Amino acid sequence: MSELLIIQDLNFSYDDHVVLQNLNLSIDADMPTLLCGDNGVGKTTILNILSGVISLPENHGKFFWSGKEVRLNEIQARVAYIQSPPALFAGLSGHENIRLCAMLFNECQRYRQAVRRMCRWFGLTRLDLDKDVAKYSQGMLQKLWISINLSQKKDLYLLDEPFNGLDSTSISKLCELILSSPKTFLIVAHEPPQIVIDHCRKIFVIPAEKN
Repeated sequence: MSELLIIQDLNFSYDDHVVLQNLNLSIDADMPTLLCGDNGVGKTTILNILSGVISLPENHGKFFWSGKEVRLNEIQARVAYIQSPPALFAGLSGHENIRLCAMLFNECQRYRQAVRRMCRWFGLTRLDLDKDVAKYSQGMLQKLWISINLSQKKDLYLLDEPFNGLDSTSISKLCELILSSPKTFLIVAHEPPQIVIDHCRKIFVIPAEKN
């Protein structure tokens, strides 16, 4: 297996509360990775750090991308983060959210077409995309949010609770995408489907020592 990202000696604290302590992990380019561990051990914090949602102080970890040591901010443009819950814009339709995200991501018409194709694959119709997302169910929001983010051309996709709100058919479609795609996925899920558990590389995040 080829390692896309290696993290060494990652430390992070909220004020005096240590969340991550000397964490070491690697993410393989050719196999999805599932972060496992009890609630509160810092799984989502890892995604927030990698995506830049949380700023990491200097000298709090080392990062290697395709074998080369890098600064974290050098790789964040190559990462897509599918946060939970979906960060869509109420008051805008599905189509308008797609166009706005295309501008925010500096993407082109081809990207918007890819998003709409993925929406159709998940069962969102043109009429659904005409509606204000404030009227969407949780599952519809999740389908649109996943489609918007997974249609970006990135090297690493961070998925935080991606199965929340999805019906069984959509869960199966997302599992199919994760397990068959050449994309590299790092997943946090409280109750992932069994097929994901069986076919993903699993990394267990150990709680930091009590402090």
